[in-house]
Amino acid sequence: MLLFLLINILLYSQELVEEAIITDIKGVVEVLRVNTTYWQRIEKDDFLYIGDIVRTGKDGSAEIVFSDGNIVELTPFSKLKIEKIDVEKGEKLELEIGGVLIKVEKGKGFEIKTRHAVCAVRGTEFAVSVSKENTHVGVFSGKILLRHYDAKGRLAKRALVLRKNYETLVRMYLPPSRPKRLGRRMRFLKERMKRLRKRAKILRERMKRRFKERVKLKRKRAIKRQKIKRKRVKEYMRKRRRR
Repeated sequence: MLLFLLINILLYSQELVEEAIITDIKGVVEVLRVNTTYWQRIEKDDFLYIGDIVRTGKDGSAEIVFSDGNIVELTPFSKLKIEKIDVEKGEKLELEIGGVLIKVEKGKGFEIKTRHAVCAVRGTEFAVSVSKENTHVGVFSGKILLRHYDAKGRLAKRALVLRKNYETLVRMYLPPSRPKRLGRRMRFLKERMKRLRKRAKILRERMKRRFKERVKLKRKRAIKRQKIKRKRVKEYMRKRRRR
């Protein structure tokens, strides 16, 4: 019985870290929770989970911090799905439309896909914007590996290495364009990244405390549930002996 208790506590703790938190919000931001069919307003300090989809309105933006310290800023008119959260291997996101600024912690992995391509990174600062026609990617520090989808929906075997201060454009079913120096739009986003970088230092410690509190709370709930289960099993066994 003790073994089952420990396993349950471990599982609940692992489930807990598969979360993200909204740390800043402006305008209208909504979430479609996994296994639901309706959109609801989301507020600062709300948690996000695997399978959730976040969208921003005309003047909406949202800052999302994952439990491993990676940060995503969602720009207006954007829709982002959280496909995977893994403290060891990093996050996997899908950007359907709109734009994101992303700061990935050193040593941490991260992957974001669009209808045109997949970007895989580690310890990088970059931006991605998506329209129906193309995906625009710019790197502000580090580098990313970018692979496009072909007409059969397969990812290219060879990846483009996009380095610091360069950008590229990926059109439907076509390889990325030749990398060029950051243009006006990406230079503007690079300036915004400075703000995100400063906030990262503040958010890192704050989020550690928040997630630790959540771990403790969930552990207590897991222990309580396990005690109730043990009690029910004992009652059931007593009734069987009386028969």
